[in-house]
Amino acid sequence: ASFSHRSASAVDFAKQADLDAAALALLRGRRSASVGMMHPCPNPNAAPQSTDEIHIGSRVRTTFGDMGTVRFKGRTHFREGEWVGVELDAARGKNDGSVHGTRYFECAPAHGLFTHAGNLSLLTAAPSLGGGAARPEVSPHP
Repeated sequence: ASFSHRSASAVDFAKQADLDAAALALLRGRRSASVGMMHPCPNPNAAPQSTDEIHIGSRVRTTFGDMGTVRFKGRTHFREGEWVGVELDAARGKNDGSVHGTRYFECAPAHGLFTHAGNLSLLTAAPSLGGGAARPEVSPHP
């Protein structure tokens, strides 16, 4: 009986090790997909958006459940690809809209987040600029 008890413990240990490895891989992936934010678990109810659906002024929710307003969309100097800068409602970010000395948008300290559009869910569309004109996207300025 003690042999089967040890086997069960070994199996449980192996399962926990696999779960720990999977969680670590998920966290590493989340850390590389977002700049200025790290939370322990994603929000499973978030519906990712494409870059075309997210605009300056849109209200969004991150995959981690934080809400905010899109303040920047475009290329950055800190990483390749298309990034979305979000001013979070709560102080859960790690920047003020600038990264490595380049200002992309303005917000209070610890309220800024950069992520990919796929990590955001659209809550409300950006307000139009009268007559339905699209709001222009912003380029970074030093």
